Amino acid sequence: MYTIHRILGTLLSVLFLVWFLSAFVMMYHGFPRVSVKERMEKQEALTTGMPATDLLPLDTILAQLPAQASVRSISLKREKGQTVFSIRTSKDSYVMRADTAVMIPTESPQPTADDIRQTALLWCNAPIERIDTLNKLDQWIPFGQLKKELPVYKFHFADDERHQLYVSSQSGEVLQFTNQDERFWAWLGAIPHWVYFTWLRQDLELWRTTVIWLSGIGCLMVIAGLWVGIDVWRKTRRRRAGGFSPYKKKWYHWHYVTGIIFGIFVLTFTFSGMMSLADLPKWITHPTLSINPMKTFRQEATPAHEIPLDYRLALAQYPEA
Repeated sequence: MYTIHRILGTLLSVLFLVWFLSAFVMMYHGFPRVSVKERMEKQEALTTGMPATDLLPLDTILAQLPAQASVRSISLKREKGQTVFSIRTSKDSYVMRADTAVMIPTESPQPTADDIRQTALLWCNAPIERIDTLNKLDQWIPFGQLKKELPVYKFHFADDERHQLYVSSQSGEVLQFTNQDERFWAWLGAIPHWVYFTWLRQDLELWRTTVIWLSGIGCLMVIAGLWVGIDVWRKTRRRRAGGFSPYKKKWYHWHYVTGIIFGIFVLTFTFSGMMSLADLPKWITHPTLSINPMKTFRQEATPAHEIPLDYRLALAQYPEA
């Protein structure tokens, strides 16, 4: 136990120091991500280029669906210069222009360079300094599932905050939007804390395995340290009554004292980090009691012709929606 604690403590001490210090930063600054709220704020107004009165009523739109289609959800959005309805039924999905009810193929063609530039201008008012074409993931889009979006266009804006915008060439969707401050704090917080280095994070399984093993070895180091601390305390008690620490040097003394006091917290910190990524065995997660599923009651959806509010009236009242 002494040897295990000494060797693992030497090897992992820098990693643990980085984990703890970066956790303080993480309390205030996380890894930059594009939120749903930001995406909605950066969209065009639904009535751009046309008044709300030019849009068709909802029942006219729904009348284009196949007979007996059970509508699950309806959303209205501005896409590639058109106001469109996205309708999901129990079987299929449909996209229709809100002014003509013309069906648009669900698998739309790749966005043009002009489409992508217009998207970029919605996100930042500053002049575009340059555009890079990325054929591999970088530090701010390190997630493996984004490989299908390559090549990605990276816009650099000439403003004081040095904004950078990542846009997919495949879907035209914004993947990331950062400024200089967010990137600085991410290097001190989220990147070292979550081991978000591109070469590792783009392989999800390798990243999970690495973090689990590092945390697991860290747990072993802490358990060995607690065992050593208790053993030293027990031996000290035998040699001289009332003694707590046998060490004369201050660094040794305080390492021993703080290790005994805070060791259990370090263990729970490390173990919880490991279990946040590890899959629990089924014999732990499987419920021991058989519970009958509760009955749920769902009210029938209101037919379109009975909806009391015409969405066009809402858009006329709020033209910037």
